[in-house]
Amino acid sequence: MKQPTSPTYARNSKKMLKDLEEGKYDAVIAWHPDRLARNMKASVVIIDMLDKGHIQNLGFVGSHFENTPTGKMMLGINFVISKQYSDNLSRNVRRGMQNSTKEGKCMRSNVHGYRKDSQHRLYPDGENFVIMKQVWQKRLNGESQKSITTWLNNSGYKNRGKLVNITKQRMSALLRDPIYAGVMKYGDDIVNLNDHYNFTPMVTVEEFLMINKIDTIQNAFIQTPSPTKRESKQANLLNGMIFCSQCDSVMHSTITTKKTQKRTKDDKPVVNHYYYYRCSNRSCTSKYVRAKVIIHWVVDFLTHNSLATKKSYNSYKREIKRLAKDKHSELVTQKQHLQRRIGVLRKELEANKKYHNETTDDELKDIYAADLKLSKTKLDTAQDELETCTNQITEILKAPLTCTDFVELFQQLPDRIQKAKSMDELDTMIKFIFSNFVVNHKEVTNHKLQAPFDVLLKPQKTPKKGQNPLWSG
Repeated sequence: MKQPTSPTYARNSKKMLKDLEEGKYDAVIAWHPDRLARNMKASVVIIDMLDKGHIQNLGFVGSHFENTPTGKMMLGINFVISKQYSDNLSRNVRRGMQNSTKEGKCMRSNVHGYRKDSQHRLYPDGENFVIMKQVWQKRLNGESQKSITTWLNNSGYKNRGKLVNITKQRMSALLRDPIYAGVMKYGDDIVNLNDHYNFTPMVTVEEFLMINKIDTIQNAFIQTPSPTKRESKQANLLNGMIFCSQCDSVMHSTITTKKTQKRTKDDKPVVNHYYYYRCSNRSCTSKYVRAKVIIHWVVDFLTHNSLATKKSYNSYKREIKRLAKDKHSELVTQKQHLQRRIGVLRKELEANKKYHNETTDDELKDIYAADLKLSKTKLDTAQDELETCTNQITEILKAPLTCTDFVELFQQLPDRIQKAKSMDELDTMIKFIFSNFVVNHKEVTNHKLQAPFDVLLKPQKTPKKGQNPLWSG
């Protein structure tokens, strides 16, 4: 019998079958027949290879195999039993997980910021909970996922005793996870953890919905359709701001390309780009809406409801001062909290220095060295936050736009939107005025304005239909 050249053959069934076909070896040794095949396709392949002579023999620890018609029949029976056992096990596991979820038990291996007790219930995990709660608070305050990810990785956050380096993708998934608002789902069952025990959420359900720009907690569990091959992933205009008028779900932006019969000078087909939004709710029957519909509506809205007047400026100035006063009060409170935290962290740092310098035990010295490094990281992070907060307080007390700048800005805004040279520029200008849009496949049916424009603008006129030259689609 030919001998395999490496033990990796047993770890990779596809490679093993390929090597058997190529004659690299002609027998297989396994603990039990169920180790060779857990699905009927693999079973058929192995028996077929026995018939063709690619496999001369099979060896098992607890049973004997003969390469005869009867032996192949018994092997096939073993494979069927193995398949039935595997299917039943999978079904039983799913049923057990579903029943546990209904009882408020978390069957996941890890939830950042929480620890699990013996009953699979989640409780705050000390300093880790505090750090992760700050992550959510920062997102509520409007900080970007990128800056939050950098802050968390510099905070000394540990998971199971090891420093964690969170990627942007993992941060995005974390901030979309409703378990931090006390809501879990398995199968069709959505469970509120506070109905089963005293769970401490990091954010309220309302705050979670606001962060993720969704209207109901059920929408947090809707899978976003994967883009097709013709769709671009760089569709980033007004993301999270467009909502379906039929089911209230958020609509996701997509760019598709289509070749035309026209040719370039190099005799290549001219490619048109089409930008549109489609509903993320797969059960919704609404059609997509073109981006040009929304952009044209915005231009008409700003044209017919102009802010380029002295009266609008005076209202704007009053509202800005009111908002600045509220924000200033919030920032002062945050600054005081950070100052107290820095005082505590300095004491912690000095204590760790003392323990590190006084101990003669090498093992303890390593532990204190790690604690000292963590304390220094926490203190540096808190000092950076204090500096940012102080700068924000200074900036918010500055005077708003002058009347001339204000009037000029809003006189030019509709034209600038139509002539925007990049998607980022267009996105920034529209987000400056608007908070979100509700649309069907033909028009904008509702909208919400950013503060202070939600107070200044009370439109009486309806935008006209037309075509925006910015988008050919």
